[in-house]
Amino acid sequence: MLVMVVSSVQLVAPSTSAARNCNSDFISSNTIAYYNPCAGNACSTVPQTGDKIAASVRGEDNAEKIYNYWIDAGLSPEQAAGITGSMKYEGGFSPFRQEANKTWPDGKYGIAGFGTDGQRAAVVAAIKAVVASETIFNQYYIADYGGGTTVSTDYIPSGVPKTVNDKFLIAELDYLLSYVTALAPSASNPERNTQLTTDYKLAAEPGVKLLDYIKTLKTESDVAKVWTYLYEYPSGNIQNETELRVTAATSILAEYKDNSTDPCSIAAGGLTFDQSKAFMKTYHETKRSYFTSTLKKTYWAAPGHINQCTAFIMYVTNKYMTPLSNTGNGIDTVNRVLASAPSFYKMVSNDQIKPFTVYSLRNSGAGHTGMILGVLADGSIITGEANTYNRNTGGLLEKQVYGSKADTVNGLAVTEHWQNIEALEKSWRTMGYPSVTYAAPQNPNEVIKKLDL
Repeated sequence: MLVMVVSSVQLVAPSTSAARNCNSDFISSNTIAYYNPCAGNACSTVPQTGDKIAASVRGEDNAEKIYNYWIDAGLSPEQAAGITGSMKYEGGFSPFRQEANKTWPDGKYGIAGFGTDGQRAAVVAAIKAVVASETIFNQYYIADYGGGTTVSTDYIPSGVPKTVNDKFLIAELDYLLSYVTALAPSASNPERNTQLTTDYKLAAEPGVKLLDYIKTLKTESDVAKVWTYLYEYPSGNIQNETELRVTAATSILAEYKDNSTDPCSIAAGGLTFDQSKAFMKTYHETKRSYFTSTLKKTYWAAPGHINQCTAFIMYVTNKYMTPLSNTGNGIDTVNRVLASAPSFYKMVSNDQIKPFTVYSLRNSGAGHTGMILGVLADGSIITGEANTYNRNTGGLLEKQVYGSKADTVNGLAVTEHWQNIEALEKSWRTMGYPSVTYAAPQNPNEVIKKLDL
């Protein structure tokens, strides 16, 4: 039995820019080790390819709706602004935009200039599915509405109802998200990737998907450059066109950033480093009996599987969160937990992680997985992993290792304390994992109440 004193865990408010109304008296008078005054609200989600974020869009006009869509997709304000600023010069924020000097229905169409590689046909099919009315679709999918729009009409063509605009808009955004989630620029357009490196010293690494790459960028300027080169690639002088988009992205960030609030941004809480060490030690000592006696899963009891990184996630999720039938390889774990418990987990970006967030590291092989056990008030991150390797990358503060990789029965359990999430992600990249996905429990409070404290 793991023995801890719950009251020793520091209670810290989320580090968000927006003020929260929190019942501090209730928090201080109850043994709640993880403090999140926004618990119970759904986190912004990044859906798997083909899934939809929401049934509607939010904002005063199409520009704000597009920006908020990317925020709701788990991107930072800078990342959302970078994409939105770039899109301004493709469709003018109108989902009905027809490419000039092209005869309907040829050429590019919509908010992102859908036209190459069968995109127009694919996005038309997506719009039809959302509109769900052949009559309405045929009424508004015509050349009459394909011209430019202005902010005075919310970027909606005259004569188009707002409800119809929103259906076209969300269908196109969902399609676009699906497309860039699957697009690997280094393979599909290596010459553009090379030119991006030459012009701006930016490049998507081999095999990395465009959306995953954008999630690593910190400024709206870099995102606008990457989006322009690796997705849009407009005709004319590419650098001049890019600078226009960078300027637009900066303006959009200034206009919308303070208006966007996210109740699920990164917050301190979970286990301290000492508690995490005790937790991982308990896992190391009891996992074999748990898999064989409690779960009665012969697959996981086998020495070849019980020491794997996925065994740790299987152990924690089943014991303290929600039943998980399997995890696949480490690269598949986030998708498996999302599929197994969509009401429990939400995929989030690295600035929205919570304690007990599961992560999957992606490479050309089986990948790797682990869990964030704690987030401290100084922004440092505590992780628990099994079957991992020693790392000596900058940013590592403390480490505790149980077992040995040569020990095929008990495996290896590791607790690591990192300076911040950026240092942790840097270490993963140096180990050959170019990207990472996160799935956070919607209410970590419920998790910690179940721990053997």
